[in-house]
Amino acid sequence: MTLPSGGMPPDLHADWSSLEFVFRAFPSSRAQRQVWREMSQSIHQRLLQRGHMGLPALLPGLVHARLATALLAAGYRRRAQLANQSILCLGCHAGLEIRILKDFNAGDVRGVEIRSEVITEAVACGLIAQDDVWIGDFWDFLKSGYCGVWDEIVVLAPEQLSLAQLWPLAQESLLPGGHLVVVAQPSDVMDIPVGAAHGSAMEGTMMWLSLTREE
Repeated sequence: MTLPSGGMPPDLHADWSSLEFVFRAFPSSRAQRQVWREMSQSIHQRLLQRGHMGLPALLPGLVHARLATALLAAGYRRRAQLANQSILCLGCHAGLEIRILKDFNAGDVRGVEIRSEVITEAVACGLIAQDDVWIGDFWDFLKSGYCGVWDEIVVLAPEQLSLAQLWPLAQESLLPGGHLVVVAQPSDVMDIPVGAAHGSAMEGTMMWLSLTREE
């Protein structure tokens, strides 16, 4: 895939591709990780009984690393900067990234997920609250006019996402200076707008892309 001009912002020279670096930038406590693991395993088992197979969105270490990468791409450098920030997570699956952000003391954090049965199990296991997630297609949600405005919009591990189609909708729901950040497999991001910042992620297995709404 040929990427547009952009690349890593000039003031950032750290190795974001390193898992060690992203975990150090946004650390979690042992107690937090234990809760995430126990709840994720419980949800995983419940979803397997429903016929769901392959649930990487419920691997806490993987989600933590992707989320930390997205936060770095949005300009955050430590957990304390998340206080009072509003973050919308598109396609949030069971909402593990929502729980992690809340445990990091972020401000208003919400998600959008189309699979109601996944959210039902996440709420039943106590990972998230029912009002943490809007159930439905995130494209329809962004077009509805009821999305509100956010400091950041995050998309983790999408499949076949047209960034050129998403960006105009996301801009309408971002505060000035806010970011749309995607962390994904390179083959799963299409139609990348010119000027998107981008770089390697997850030890080179994924990439991050960031677009900023003008002030």
